[in-house]
Amino acid sequence: MKYFKQIYFLTKKESLDLFKMPFFYLMTSLFSLIIGFLFFNYVAGGKGIHSGIYYGRVVLPLLTNINFIFILIVPLLTMNLFSQEKKQNTFMLLKLSNMNEFQILISKYLSCLIISIIMVCISMAYPIVVSLTLGASCVLIITGVIGLFLSISSFLSVGVLISSLIESPILSALITFFLLLLAMILILLGNATDNYLLQQVIYYLSSFFHFENIIQGVVRSYNLIFYTSFIFFTLYYSGKVLKMKENYE
Repeated sequence: MKYFKQIYFLTKKESLDLFKMPFFYLMTSLFSLIIGFLFFNYVAGGKGIHSGIYYGRVVLPLLTNINFIFILIVPLLTMNLFSQEKKQNTFMLLKLSNMNEFQILISKYLSCLIISIIMVCISMAYPIVVSLTLGASCVLIITGVIGLFLSISSFLSVGVLISSLIESPILSALITFFLLLLAMILILLGNATDNYLLQQVIYYLSSFFHFENIIQGVVRSYNLIFYTSFIFFTLYYSGKVLKMKENYE
């Protein structure tokens, strides 16, 4: 019980620290402005939108754009997770409070996830309100938002891993961005090949393939297995990296 209490209190502290940063409000405002502009364009451009086509014409492209924008946001959220601790020598203080590497890691990951969830909830307020006004089914929207959360969670786990490996914040952000972009490009490579087996392997390795399946309402067990296993093993190896660094030092 004490184990989880320590994670809770550190997550709370990390989240409050992020809330105190002007950068968070600037990033959230800019993000909301972009999503609001896109939403307005989708609604205004889609003449005769009714409940039957609302999800496909408005919500689906909006979710895809939010997912893409988080490729840019996640590196900025995760680049300072461990470099700041090293610079300020606070990582050892956390260790002295009887917290292990995995507790610290999970707390930092959850704080970034909380910030991301808040940003997504703010951006999805208008689509949900319009959906209720049109009388459209919210089941697809809920499924799409769950897919978006899973995708962002996997992005954050990559950011945490790179941040644990590289102390330079700028280099960490660049490598994280490159890897997330590569995950998106993988699905394009899959579309380009004629080899069915190779195509399916590439698709499975691309998080965007699983994301597209979920937001289209085609949820398969392998989509959920991919995300849960990917997030688990990425965070697990991040903890191992931190432990190895500590032993080395």
